[in-house]
Amino acid sequence: MPKPKAIIIGAGIAGIAAAIRMSVKGYQVEVFEANDAPGGKLAEINLQDFRFDAGPSLFTMPQYVDELFKLAGKNPQDYFEYEKLDEVCRYFYEDGLQLIAHADLDKFANEIDQKTRSSAKEIHHFIKKSQTIYEVTNQVFLQRSLHKIKSYLHWDTLKSVFRFGKIDAFRTQAKANQHFFKV
Repeated sequence: MPKPKAIIIGAGIAGIAAAIRMSVKGYQVEVFEANDAPGGKLAEINLQDFRFDAGPSLFTMPQYVDELFKLAGKNPQDYFEYEKLDEVCRYFYEDGLQLIAHADLDKFANEIDQKTRSSAKEIHHFIKKSQTIYEVTNQVFLQRSLHKIKSYLHWDTLKSVFRFGKIDAFRTQAKANQHFFKV
């Protein structure tokens, strides 16, 4: 019996992940990409002796990349290495403000406290609220497919429904930021 076929439009990270998952499930997968190379936003630009990332500057949730490799029967460490950095990234603003986003929350909160009108206490409060939102929504939106009825009948989904009021869903991010920080 021939394998079922799947067509993936776009070889960005989501397209590549979908292709891997479909292939593992036994589909014959064909990927179509308009650009010269796969990767989508994970592209780079090379000018003279300089290399620039054209897309994301942060690598978040590496567990999902590891999961894809393992689904395909591969060891992710055989293909690349990553490590958590003390300094996650730097932010540069038009007014000359420069902030270092430290992986250590206390260091990051102190950076904000020293260089802006917001306090370390406000940062900790904001991060705690963000953590609550993640804990309420993670199982529903990241761990399960919203396209399957059983996802809505799962105990974690029911727990999230009961905690819905904790995610502040009816306020824009701008309004939430105004609430948490000095403007």
